[in-house]
Amino acid sequence: KYKESKKKTKKLTVVLDLDETLVHSTFHGPAGNMYRQTERRKKNVTSNRVQSFRLRLEDGDEVTVNKRPHLKEFLMAMRDEFECHVFTAALPCYARPVLNMIDPKNVIFKKRMYRDSCTPSGMGTFAKDLTRHYKDLSRVVLVDNNPISLMKQPSNGLLVPSFFDDPKDDVLPTVLD
Repeated sequence: KYKESKKKTKKLTVVLDLDETLVHSTFHGPAGNMYRQTERRKKNVTSNRVQSFRLRLEDGDEVTVNKRPHLKEFLMAMRDEFECHVFTAALPCYARPVLNMIDPKNVIFKKRMYRDSCTPSGMGTFAKDLTRHYKDLSRVVLVDNNPISLMKQPSNGLLVPSFFDDPKDDVLPTVLD
């Protein structure tokens, strides 16, 4: 008797950047640039126009985090439809508490990768080499605002505009589509 085997298609793994892709953070202290990679950023962007929260990091520095509009709905859809990971060039001492605020039950991001998982590309920037973390890239896409992050596997990247504080930003629903 011949049985046709049906292979279930593996879920798409969506790897999300944190800073300026999901959130924008403003540090209230002199050490803000040490937590994340060097990029062109708007200075001191805090806004009551978008949802935000404030954190005190382990070293005492304070940070205000602006959430990109539609973040909650986007992350719920990511959790339900895809294998969702986060890959940030930020240091864990900053990124972990931010991720814990947006995913407090640790049910959205199945894998969290920080600066030590990146490849230094010089001048304070980091590339995200997916081959260091995934065997098969055919079902992996990296969503990031920084073209340098995508330079190792550009065909696996989805470049999005940077987010700072625009309440009319509609990038996340577009990415989901």
